[in-house]
Order: sequence, then C-alpha cells, then structure tokens
Amino acid sequence: VKNWLPWLALTGEILIIAGSVVYGWILLQFSSVSEHYRTAGICQIASCLLMAVKQVIPDHTGMVLLISLVTIPVGLVARYNEYVGHAYSLEGIEDDLSSSWGKLWKWYIGLYVAMFISIIFSAFGILLLLVVLLGILALGIYQMVLLYRTAELFEDYRRNK
Repeated sequence: VKNWLPWLALTGEILIIAGSVVYGWILLQFSSVSEHYRTAGICQIASCLLMAVKQVIPDHTGMVLLISLVTIPVGLVARYNEYVGHAYSLEGIEDDLSSSWGKLWKWYIGLYVAMFISIIFSAFGILLLLVVLLGILALGIYQMVLLYRTAELFEDYRRNK
C-alpha cells in the first residue's frame, strides 16, 4: 500500500499514532488505581512519539532500524504494565477475569517469540508468520472482550458503591 497509495498509508499511520496517543492518555487517567497504568500510559505515548519520528526519517537510513529496535521493547513494557494493571485492579473483585489478563500477556509474548522464530527460519517462517498474524488478530479481539468485561464490571461496581 505504501508504494501504490502513499497518502493512504500515511493517513493510516497518522490514525494509528493518534489513536495510540489517546489510549496512552486514557491509561494515564487510571494511574490512581495502579502505578502500572501510569507506566503503561507513558510507554504507550513514548512508543507513539518514536513511531511519529520514524515517519519523517527517510527509509534508507539506519535510524529507522534503530528506532524500530527501541520501539519494540517500549511497546512490550507498555503492554505488560497495562495487562498487569488490569489484573491487579480486578484481584479480589473478579479473579477469573484477572487471571485472563495474565494469560493474555503470556500468549502475547508467545506470539512475539513465534514471530522472531519465523524471521530466523524463513522457509518455515511464512507459514508460521501467517499463524502469528491470525493469533495477533485473535488476541486483539480477545483483548477487546476482556476490556469490555472489565469496563462492565467497574461500571457495576461504581453503581453499587
């Protein structure tokens, strides 16, 4: 898409960055519940800033690779702290949902490991990469379901308080 319709690719990148910044800001609003949300929000916004910088640097420079290598661990720290924050805030209220957030993190890391394995073993990698991409899609849907259930639970808790 980037080669055929660069304006469409840029628009998509801008929307992704903007949405991610808003999500990071939302996570920061929950920092009173758990310090993990604060860390997740800061890392989320930092990751977005790195993605924005990457958009203005020419592709042929080594800086793009360097920024990408920094963005990955920052994104992982953000995701970890978000999931731990959700699990922590649900402890004692809904233990099954709390443990689901921990399982989601393990699956997320497993998919990252599988992605790196697919890059190393490229012959086997294409098939594995397809499985990883489907897994990422499934985890995204599962995350939305857990977020919805968590929000419902907090809303019920707030009403009954």
